[in-house]
Amino acid sequence: MKKINHRILIISTLICLAPILIGLYFYNQLPDLMPSHWNISGEIDGYLPKNIAVFGLPVFMAAINFLVIVATQLDPKRQSNPDKLVNKIYWLIPILSVLLSVITYRVALNHDVDVATTVVAFVGIIFMVIGNYLPKIKQNYTIGIKIPWTLNNEDVWFKTHRLAGTIWFAGGLVIFVCAFVSGFVAAIALGAFIVAGVFVPTIYAYYTYKKIEGK
Repeated sequence: MKKINHRILIISTLICLAPILIGLYFYNQLPDLMPSHWNISGEIDGYLPKNIAVFGLPVFMAAINFLVIVATQLDPKRQSNPDKLVNKIYWLIPILSVLLSVITYRVALNHDVDVATTVVAFVGIIFMVIGNYLPKIKQNYTIGIKIPWTLNNEDVWFKTHRLAGTIWFAGGLVIFVCAFVSGFVAAIALGAFIVAGVFVPTIYAYYTYKKIEGK
């Protein structure tokens, strides 16, 4: 079993926590209640106390990052996937932590930010990145479409992830474009992607497994 890559774990965790430094720099200028949630139209519909927004959210993201990396690197089947491939995926959570915190700080300081467009476009980019790597991921217990039919048959795993990769990349591209059209259109695209990106590969895996095992 490969050892945990402590270098990536430490650096990615520090990036997740980096927004705290930004928050401390602007701390006295920030309002007591910070925006924490926006609806699909980009309107604020949720707030958090300043202390939680500045310290709590980065710590929460760092905790998620820690669990993801440790769980992935302790996976008994991790050796089937090249480190270069898996390590690139680890940077998504740190980048998301910085992006969300910067948006929150800028809105709290009354800067003009198109939150809906920025976040939805970033989500589209994430889906495209994941879609690009899904076909390259080999069987494991932590990353990918981990359902009985894919885990029990390597051929089913490969075919399912090849299909899912196409759906996720195409869906991410559509979502990215729709982000610059309108929030309503982006919401429809995101909903359609969730249905297509989750249910279609699952159903495909089931029927492919039955077909292969039936032989």
